[in-house]
Amino acid sequence: MYTTGPVRQKDHYEAARKRMKLRDTIANEYRFIVLVLDFHSAKHWYENGRIVANNWKNNLLFYEQILKLCRTFPFARFMIKGKNSDFLSIPYFEEIVERMEQTPNCEIIQDYQTWTPFTSASAADITIALHTSLGDEILAIGKPVIFYDLHGLPSKIFDYGPEATAYSFEGIKEKLDQFFTSPMKYDEKLNPLRDRFFSVPEEPVGDDLNKKLFDILSDKFEKQSTSIVEDISNLN
Repeated sequence: MYTTGPVRQKDHYEAARKRMKLRDTIANEYRFIVLVLDFHSAKHWYENGRIVANNWKNNLLFYEQILKLCRTFPFARFMIKGKNSDFLSIPYFEEIVERMEQTPNCEIIQDYQTWTPFTSASAADITIALHTSLGDEILAIGKPVIFYDLHGLPSKIFDYGPEATAYSFEGIKEKLDQFFTSPMKYDEKLNPLRDRFFSVPEEPVGDDLNKKLFDILSDKFEKQSTSIVEDISNLN
């Protein structure tokens, strides 16, 4: 096993150069930008009924709690982003979507060309995430993430522990309050987790990966060449 670091590290660093331009498109009345990474919702009711974690009921609960955070922290803008925005067209979410649209500091990202995973992470000050690989990447590159263990994930599979994980609405609220009070101090508390779980090289991960692949191929070629020579010697 070879440790390379986040394979999309380069994309995040490139998007970071657009941070100020992206921030200029957001109303400057907000002191903080909070990226919210949700779970996608199945379009069909039968498919939804077979889902244990990210079913409509659980996703609705998550959106309800995000709206409560919007009311609690009116000086922060909450930008909700997922792999798609299909839930907007599902009747089950009609009422919560209407409430979201009426909440000034809540935005549902639908422009996926402008707001890619990388530009969204770049513009945000902190991320609330139902566990996704994007959340892992954001934490690894040095930005704060609150993983919301709403469904027993990620703790049952990959436990970040209480420093980066909230287990209830009150837990998220408390961590956000700590971050808004002292962003740098809050983020520094996450460094031990980064040191433990991630390896982020200074050089692009792709370059490091290519070097390792070349070493593997070279070693394999050398062993094959040695084997051929030995076979020839045995024949002689």
